Amino acid sequence: MGSLTELFDNILSAMGHYDVSNRDPLIFFALFFSIVSIGLSFSKLFVKRRVPNEGKMTKLNDKVDELSLRVDDFAGRLSTAGTNFERIINETRQRIRYIEERLESMESRPIESPDFELYGGENLEDRLNFLQDAVEKMLGSFTAEDGLQLSLEGEEPDDLDFEEHEEEEAEQLPPLTFAAGLSKSREAIAQSLRSALKEKDPGDEESLVSPIKNALLAAEFGPSACEAIMSNLCEGELKLNDMTLDDVRDRLAKSAALLVAQDQDSIEISPVQVNELPKVVMIVGNDCKQKVAAIRSLAARFAEQGAKVMVGACDSYSSDSRSELTAWSKESGILVLSGPDKVKSTTIAYKALHRAQDDQADVLLVDAPSGHEKKSSIADEIKKVMNMISREQPGAPHETLLVFKAAGYDETLEPIRELNSSLELSGLCAMRVDECTTAANLVAVTRELDVPIRYIGIGEDQRGFKSFAPAEFTLALFSSRGLDSTESAAAAA
Repeated sequence: MGSLTELFDNILSAMGHYDVSNRDPLIFFALFFSIVSIGLSFSKLFVKRRVPNEGKMTKLNDKVDELSLRVDDFAGRLSTAGTNFERIINETRQRIRYIEERLESMESRPIESPDFELYGGENLEDRLNFLQDAVEKMLGSFTAEDGLQLSLEGEEPDDLDFEEHEEEEAEQLPPLTFAAGLSKSREAIAQSLRSALKEKDPGDEESLVSPIKNALLAAEFGPSACEAIMSNLCEGELKLNDMTLDDVRDRLAKSAALLVAQDQDSIEISPVQVNELPKVVMIVGNDCKQKVAAIRSLAARFAEQGAKVMVGACDSYSSDSRSELTAWSKESGILVLSGPDKVKSTTIAYKALHRAQDDQADVLLVDAPSGHEKKSSIADEIKKVMNMISREQPGAPHETLLVFKAAGYDETLEPIRELNSSLELSGLCAMRVDECTTAANLVAVTRELDVPIRYIGIGEDQRGFKSFAPAEFTLALFSSRGLDSTESAAAAA
């Protein structure tokens, strides 16, 4: 205390004339609190104030988000289980109705026994026993327990011989060929080439180059592809003026095949797991109808190869796509995971991915978003889903397949170029090439964007969904000669 008093005396002496004998305690008290206030002010300047529970709130929000996703996942599983249970109940009811109809038809049939009146007995009990024995003879070993089992399995008894004829199964139709699917494009090209050859000048070799090139441009091969095809066409000793229409078409087919040639093993997507986890294939595109058709055909194709396939209906802003895939799931038996209207696409993708992992599926097909109510770009919405999948399963998605309906050159090329720059597509799937007269632009697309064609869709059903075959495709654009045998050999290989 003494040293503190001396300190205050020295401070007051320095401030002016000060007599120690006239020391005033109030001055001492005021000076003490002034020093303390200055010290507290400096401490506020240099000490960072911490917001209470800031880290705890962040962790709590993360936990809430994770819990929300898990609740969605559980709700989706309950919905799937309810759908499967409802399907089993409906099938069982149908089989029960089938058994009832058969029994009714049997009851209406007269028993062909002349001994009924003679050996049936006079009282009701004896006649009922006689009828029961007759029915058992008709049914053989078929019992009520067998009927219930058959109703669950969906089969008909082999030992029942009814008089009415059952409907015969429809004959299995053969797959559609490239020749059938590209007939419109082939005819358009052939007509242009006929006109070009009619105008040729026997003495001027160069006079035929420009008409043929114009015919290729009219078929929408694209400028770059046309230059390459014409360069290959004019090589060699055989002159253009010496060629017939068939010669020109064959040479053009071979030249075009070189532009789209690729390793056959890299065309098909292999439906096998990657590092013991499902292979994830993103299906993107603006045309929801064609996307659904491609998903159905691709899933059926993988299932035929023995793979366990699941589908994530993540296009949350296309209720038609989700409802169509859900209805198809009941018919095909391939599990489709979906969600209610306007739910986030990332939430459905999260649920589908973890369900595929839990069930050890081989392939998960993800129907990517095709639009957004806030008009944000499709690529941004797809990236959100891809980032979520990559976070939950490193390395996924493994394939990004763009599905589009075959159309004109500009209408096809520009959307593909835009999406490819954002998503780095791994393949293309062109649908309904049979309705297009300019299917040749697929050659231009692969050449200009360096994105391989993986699959071709001819017609509306599974028969026309084919893996891309460059030689067969380009040959079908120019000529149908020998195409069926070529395709058969390719299919056998």
